[in-house]
Amino acid sequence: MKHILCVGIGKMGQLTLDYFKNDKTIEHIYVVDPKFQTLSTKRVTYLKNFSQLPSSAQIDAAFIMTPVSAHQSCLEQVLKAGIQNIFIEKPALQSKDEFQAVLPLIQNQKIAVGYILRQSKALRDLKHFLKQYAHAGFSLTQCNVTYIKPHDFSLKQMNAWEECCHPWDLLFCCLNFKKAQKTVVKQKKLINDLKSKQTVEAKVKYELTFHRQKTDLNIFFSYLKPHRKREFVFELKDNQNQSCKMVLSLDVAESVGKVLDKISVYQNNKPVYQATYPAHEKLGYQIKNVCNYFNTNKKSRLHLFKDSMTLQNIHDYTFGDMPNIHTKKIFPFMRYQNQNNHEL
Repeated sequence: MKHILCVGIGKMGQLTLDYFKNDKTIEHIYVVDPKFQTLSTKRVTYLKNFSQLPSSAQIDAAFIMTPVSAHQSCLEQVLKAGIQNIFIEKPALQSKDEFQAVLPLIQNQKIAVGYILRQSKALRDLKHFLKQYAHAGFSLTQCNVTYIKPHDFSLKQMNAWEECCHPWDLLFCCLNFKKAQKTVVKQKKLINDLKSKQTVEAKVKYELTFHRQKTDLNIFFSYLKPHRKREFVFELKDNQNQSCKMVLSLDVAESVGKVLDKISVYQNNKPVYQATYPAHEKLGYQIKNVCNYFNTNKKSRLHLFKDSMTLQNIHDYTFGDMPNIHTKKIFPFMRYQNQNNHEL
């Protein structure tokens, strides 16, 4: 790929743009962002909107990194421009209606979605150990997920689904959790109102199957707390009642000032394995993997985009059907479409 289009220059957009600027194989970069005040250079052209994109521009790939509220319109414009390779930050869209609106525009385009936590080496180690212990006769009995988001953003811009989709993506799409014949939500609880500027919490308990084994899955979300935490704790047992615990921690702020991904494995409460990796490496891996995907000759079956549609259904199922709670009042930043069918 030699010609790149970057749409939206926020935090992730700037990091991605810097990556492409440092890649000498990229001949030209077009940047679309109405708020970006920078003069164009020989390799980078800055535009206020899509209408300024030259008709002669031959774009090999478009990277959409705007706020999720603008994803649909940007994706539609990129699709109508005939660009075949498209990357879009997670979550791809924010409602089932938006998915239904863009699907008729998709032909043979390759669409990748930015679930960057998939690129963690710690996650790769975790998958390896889960498989290894399963072969040794251990069964996964419980999974506890803690996800805390700090208050480093405006309440008006807060979109909890942008954060919730990360742990759900890892569980359902990356770690291959499968829905039981009937998924049972045993407990749902929301504490306080977002407008109180204190704590917004959601506790969700599922009964799921993992590799045909019944597993208790407990997910705890919390927002507006001072420290970020993403932690997955997997507990396994075998027929001799031996226990194993695997802990996956993502973006851990260490005392040395570095941000790391970390995995720890304990057998019978004794540590048997531990590894840490620089968290910033995930961005480079993601871009490389996406570009490799775009460079293949295989036609896309929209696997990653369909993952996003599945996750949207999970979101609607989890936060949508809550008796005695007015969802829009508690979560005014979430768009919810009522459903009669709660299939995941």
